[in-house]
Amino acid sequence: MKRSLRIAVIAGIVFASTTSVRAEEPFRNLSFDEACKAANKEKKVVMIDFYTTWCGPCKLLDRTTWKDTKVQAWLKDKTVSIKVDAEKQRKLSKRYQIKAYPTILFLKPDGKKIDRLVGYRKADMFLKEAKSSLAGKTSLMRAKEALTGHEKDPMERMKYADALVREGRIEEALKEYLWCFDHGGENRPSFAGVRLSFLLSSIARMGRAYPPAIKALEKRRDAAEKKLLSAPTINDRIKSNQEENGAQWFLQPKYAMLAIDLSALNRELGRDKDTLRVYDEMARKGKGYGDLRKALFRQVLDLLLEARRYDDIARDAGDILKVIDDQIAQFRDTASDLADQSDLLKYLKHSTVTDGGKYYEALLGSGQPKNANKAAKRLIKFSPASETYVTLIKHAIRAGDDAAARSLAKRGLKSLPEKDREAVRMAIASADEETTNAP
Repeated sequence: MKRSLRIAVIAGIVFASTTSVRAEEPFRNLSFDEACKAANKEKKVVMIDFYTTWCGPCKLLDRTTWKDTKVQAWLKDKTVSIKVDAEKQRKLSKRYQIKAYPTILFLKPDGKKIDRLVGYRKADMFLKEAKSSLAGKTSLMRAKEALTGHEKDPMERMKYADALVREGRIEEALKEYLWCFDHGGENRPSFAGVRLSFLLSSIARMGRAYPPAIKALEKRRDAAEKKLLSAPTINDRIKSNQEENGAQWFLQPKYAMLAIDLSALNRELGRDKDTLRVYDEMARKGKGYGDLRKALFRQVLDLLLEARRYDDIARDAGDILKVIDDQIAQFRDTASDLADQSDLLKYLKHSTVTDGGKYYEALLGSGQPKNANKAAKRLIKFSPASETYVTLIKHAIRAGDDAAARSLAKRGLKSLPEKDREAVRMAIASADEETTNAP
């Protein structure tokens, strides 16, 4: 009994010792209230690192910035620093509106906020911004200062809007975000990708708590739909000499961009089927809208597959074998420029196989088994991996062609190394299970 007690005491001393050392570099093992009291006594400010156990950038801070000797010395001199698991101390996180990780908060001893830094910072950048914060220049001030002289740069406007959001100035932030959406591409064409991804997501996320943000997206979605459905047909434009030789709609940036905008807006609004509705409305308007309908085709491809509308895909995709060949050629052209970026190349190859699988399914489902077989051979030659076989097998199963699925499985089991065959076996086994359970 005494021996067990002694071991427990020693273990407790060791644990307390290691906890203390870890907390001092640069954090203290204090509660929030204790940290505020200590800061008041020592004439310092409180710094809180709000983190979560799953946050990668939080862990990177622990491994780099917080271990920097200059950072540790500055924090020891100026702050009482503590770490807070935001998911465990929800009340404190809610009090300071912590919505992203890591969030580094600087507070006066009475708990009043001085400034916040959101996201990972390297040591030098952290010290620069932290010193600025304590000198009275907040993150929002710095963002506004950076915007001066660059008011037409959508990236700088987005950063400023992000800073406004962090300060709870939502109405002002929305105005900045909407300016970026409406005018960002006019001054920076390369902003197009950010505009329809990160920017739209930021506005939609804002809309969860601030309905005017959703209304703003709906207004722009409705406007895009109206313009697309009221656009003149090819014949109208030829007659009015607005276009020579009936050039295809998808070659016109104005209408192609409207189609992409409509799809992206509906995606963020959870209304993908509305994009499909517009696509079908164009069909009802007649052949004059055929090329405009094609401009929407890529945006509704997954919905068409889900609805098993294979004939529509075969019609609007054009020459599917050429589409697959072009995607493979595009990958190879890109790969020559990205030879040292293996992760990106893996992703692009995966995307090429994924898209190819969709077209393979459409060929099977639209009654073109010979072309489907050609498509499968080209994709397997491009990427002779288990992933390709599994992708094709799953699409064959969804198209209702068990014979094609089994043929692919047989080929894969014969050509793949043993370590890669299990994935193929599992894919074909799922087909057997579906067949067995079918009513």
